[in-house]
Amino acid sequence: MTLSIQCPACQRQFKVSDKLKGRTVECGACEKQFVVDDDVIVVQRDRYFPGDIKKPGLDHYGRAPSPDGPPPVVRFATASYDDHATAADVIPASPQRMFASTLGVLLQVIFAVVLLFGSQENGILKDMEHEKRIILSGFVVVMGAALIFYGSFRR
Repeated sequence: MTLSIQCPACQRQFKVSDKLKGRTVECGACEKQFVVDDDVIVVQRDRYFPGDIKKPGLDHYGRAPSPDGPPPVVRFATASYDDHATAADVIPASPQRMFASTLGVLLQVIFAVVLLFGSQENGILKDMEHEKRIILSGFVVVMGAALIFYGSFRR
């Protein structure tokens, strides 16, 4: 017959022959030596499975409150929901729309820097007429705004 023993140092459990009772053994995990006695023998318990214990009558059911007393007060937290919420309101923007928004902002910032420094005496836009600069600026503003609008628009 086998015994279940537990190492007092590392709590590791082993199965050994009952012939080793009263003898010194060595733990296979931590290598501590100890005597197999009642202190290290693990008591085997019967296994319990749901449904094994049958209680007669209705004792295993819960007790309802008595009808004579006041009913228990139940307070529920209420939640309000928006009836108009759609999946598009919750789902994040697609990478294409994020890229379009970022590109629109970058286009406007870069052109603002080019327009600021390019129209100076030795700038990139020094040879361009003033009316052409206004037309180019208007085009860049419209394109940047369109990209930003496309990126932020939700269906």
